[in-house]
Amino acid sequence: MPDASQQRSVALPWIQRPRLLASLALGWIASLVLAFLIGSQIHASEPATNQSVSVAPTYAVATERSVQQVQTREGVVAGRSVVSVPPPSNADSDASRNVVSDQAVKVGDTVRSGDILAVVSDRPVFLLKLEVPLYRSLHSGDQGEDVAQLQRELSRLGLFNGGVTKIFDVSTMSAVSSLYIRAGLSAQTEPAATQKADQNGKDGGSTKEAPKQLVWLPLGEIYSIEQNQAQVDTAVRRGRVLEGSAPVVKLRIGGLRVSVRIGVDEKSHYKAGTAVVLSAPELSDQTWRGEVTSVGPFDQGSGGDGSELGQVEEDSDSDSSNSGVQAELPGYDVTIRLSSRPQVLTNGRKVQVRPKVATKTKNLAVPLIAIRQDSRGTYVRLAPAGDGQAATELPVTVTSDADGWAALEPTKDLQPGDSVQVTP
Repeated sequence: MPDASQQRSVALPWIQRPRLLASLALGWIASLVLAFLIGSQIHASEPATNQSVSVAPTYAVATERSVQQVQTREGVVAGRSVVSVPPPSNADSDASRNVVSDQAVKVGDTVRSGDILAVVSDRPVFLLKLEVPLYRSLHSGDQGEDVAQLQRELSRLGLFNGGVTKIFDVSTMSAVSSLYIRAGLSAQTEPAATQKADQNGKDGGSTKEAPKQLVWLPLGEIYSIEQNQAQVDTAVRRGRVLEGSAPVVKLRIGGLRVSVRIGVDEKSHYKAGTAVVLSAPELSDQTWRGEVTSVGPFDQGSGGDGSELGQVEEDSDSDSSNSGVQAELPGYDVTIRLSSRPQVLTNGRKVQVRPKVATKTKNLAVPLIAIRQDSRGTYVRLAPAGDGQAATELPVTVTSDADGWAALEPTKDLQPGDSVQVTP
């Protein structure tokens, strides 16, 4: 066991070491305090440096230029409906069944009034433009509005020279016969009683016997539409037997049109006769041309989201004049007629519509970044009139903006050539 003197010699170093540690700690704390004081002085000097930097304003010149703000609107294709043309009735001929004996048209053809749509069992089906369609087969002496419409159309085709009598008389029969002869066919005839036709009336002159066969017009040999033309959608090939009520031809009728709703501020761009450009980006990069045919009266709108509107069943047999109009917002319903008939634009297809503005009016304009808006309204800052003067804030009204420029309503306080502040 060590003695007392040995214990004291071991303990002495541990008595001196705490003092050394205390000195080191005090020095470290002093260094931190000094660094904090130096950093505070540097930080305190930064605002003074920033406040001393000022940005000089930059200006641009007001000018007269065309600023056309033409929005693209979403329209809906409508108006092209498909109708089925039945074959002639076997009751009007000697045929026992319907066989396509001649395919007069093919898919994609444009057919017009007076054209043959098909020949079935050697009997034709003519297309005629009739506002009042035939509602019966016509025989000698029949009278009615359907006869009048037939006479008017035969006259337009250059086949009838008489007046509109509303009577299926000899002159009308002759015109019907000419329609068939022009197509290389013969009109239907029926026996007639022997009649005496007095040529000279009162003087009892010579007489001649009326024809024993009179032309008549079977209802099934005329298909009428209200339009001037139609497009062939399907056509049965020659030699095919038609079963039941199967159509011999299907036609697309009604001019292809687009309906679009525009806002009040856009009405000036959509006047009747205005050319428009249509596109369907999801289909192709192509564009199509159209023309505004009518602008409807102002409509308050339905207030909906429009999801239930503008849906027209493709190849529908019905045709509604309001099909495709997006009526969810207040505005005007514009009808556009397409210059061509692209097959990709089917009923109900949504397209982008943009007016092709032909005339460009120059307006007072400033760069769009010069326009300022806050709680005081819309204004621009005019350049100071002289050194030491402040910029003048001038209230303005923006009429349109496009391509980085804003068109302004005219004001005597801002003229072309005046400078307006753009930054800051």
